[in-house]
Amino acid sequence: MHYKLLGFSQRGTLRVFSFERIQNSIPPVSFSVSADLSIARRYHLTLQELPGLCSRLLESGAEDQASAALSLSEEEMQKHALGTAKAAADIAAARALRSRRGVVPSDEDKQPEAVHIPLPDESA
Repeated sequence: MHYKLLGFSQRGTLRVFSFERIQNSIPPVSFSVSADLSIARRYHLTLQELPGLCSRLLESGAEDQASAALSLSEEEMQKHALGTAKAAADIAAARALRSRRGVVPSDEDKQPEAVHIPLPDESA
């Protein structure tokens, strides 16, 4: 089973995405999911992210659900935005760590140099 995005329509600040649930040997079932663009902007979500969020909302629902009109909630958008921000922060931290590896350490950061202690000559 999967959901196929058919398109969208715009009604004021609502973008309504149309989907069909495709299953073997069962006729397609229509769904629509609306997303409020003003809420999406508040959480800095791009328009390209919205169809995926709507699709995940449908996939998390019951498989026996009949045709329905759903709405992408502010909580779901906020959760996605926080996850995206955390992933971006993790990537930035990893880049910073990699760039620090190539930097010559200051005198305070330097490890003491190894001291070579000669061993007594065994031939004597």
